Amino acid sequence: MEQIEDKKELEILELYLEELKALPRIELEEKEMLFKDLKEGKEKAREKLTEAYLLTAVEMAAGYKNRGIGLADLIQEANVGLMAALSEPEEKIDDNFIRKSIDLALKKAGYIL
Repeated sequence: MEQIEDKKELEILELYLEELKALPRIELEEKEMLFKDLKEGKEKAREKLTEAYLLTAVEMAAGYKNRGIGLADLIQEANVGLMAALSEPEEKIDDNFIRKSIDLALKKAGYIL
């Protein structure tokens, strides 16, 4: 994990990651069913899909560390991208929503991509 200045921030991140690891994993068939339900406006499907993809968003955010924004902020931006992806549901999560959200935050911080 990147150097984190605040010990409390590190503890919070570790707790968050442990909570994500404890979330139940869902199989491809269930994801497909949830996307169908999401298109029909079922909010419970959005919740389950969000939980299913949070760890993916964190992993993507970690790939951008040491670029001028702290890991916690990168994770937050990745989660924003995840929510955007779920607002326009397709048959799967488009990673570009997550990447674009992180890229935008980096650009605002002055990092040249």
